[in-house]
Amino acid sequence: MADFQENYLRANRQEEQERVRQLANDPDVQARLNKVREEMQDNIKWKNYLIAAAVVAGLVIILFKVFGIIIVGLLYFFVYRPKQEQRKAYFAAGGKNNEDLYAEEFLKPILQKIFPRANVGQRGSLPLQAMQKVTPKAEKYQPFFFLSLGDEQDTRMCNLYSSHMETRTETRDGKEYTKNVQVTDFIGQVFSMQHPVNFSGQLRVVPTKKSLVLKREVQDSYPGTLPGEQKIDVEDIQHNENFNIYCSDELSARKFLSPRILTWFDEHISQNSLCVYLEGNKLYISLYTDNFIFPTPQTPEEVDGLSIEKEYKELRKQLDFLLDFTKVFQS
Repeated sequence: MADFQENYLRANRQEEQERVRQLANDPDVQARLNKVREEMQDNIKWKNYLIAAAVVAGLVIILFKVFGIIIVGLLYFFVYRPKQEQRKAYFAAGGKNNEDLYAEEFLKPILQKIFPRANVGQRGSLPLQAMQKVTPKAEKYQPFFFLSLGDEQDTRMCNLYSSHMETRTETRDGKEYTKNVQVTDFIGQVFSMQHPVNFSGQLRVVPTKKSLVLKREVQDSYPGTLPGEQKIDVEDIQHNENFNIYCSDELSARKFLSPRILTWFDEHISQNSLCVYLEGNKLYISLYTDNFIFPTPQTPEEVDGLSIEKEYKELRKQLDFLLDFTKVFQS
């Protein structure tokens, strides 16, 4: 049976790779992607133009004072504004920024050769309540790059950056100064999928670690016991040292926490700052990776280096990780 399954998966992967090769060799597709690269290059040029214009304007004003202001004003009306109107016309005609071009024009066609019902884009939906329960406490949540496989489990994921503001005091030349500082709380991915069995109530599994000084178990800034929840332990001491478990229905929680699930938690949570939240038949998993997947190309060289084959390999690698990572919850 194992050999049959392996051969079946290998054949499917070969068919998938052939579909991607056909996509890459299609002259119409290549012409469209070349146009996309040109648009992305124009967007980068515009961004660099704005930075250069701001620097030049500042220098002119500093060097020539009032006369410099007049020069900058003339340049604004006769140089900058026409270019700005061209940019407005581009977007009015359906033009896109580089984030949307990369996700929708490069990655989406490749993704749909693997999962025909899949979708990808910079905007999507993920319940704020779920993000708050599955990631450290924060004030501002900024999800982006939403990927949906369109499979039976409705597997989805997105990049997430969250942060909060702190007021800090520092001493300079014998005087104290206060300043507001943005503090990062989470950089990584959030996954969601349908759980095959409806869970009664809610369950959270939160990563812990040993404090440096007293070697006590701490869970950083992840939410503690929430209203309607209770903290429970499992019989294995090793499990209790790697994560804390909170639930609203202890009987359902212990039924869900099978030895296989607990072993999976041990293998992933303590190593990856991973958090799990389950409510009803919806499962959410956060993974603090300290990086974002599929970052938009930022330089002309990176845009020139885009290719269907290269993006397919990276996309397939991420999809394999996602499916392997969540398969313990699919049965």
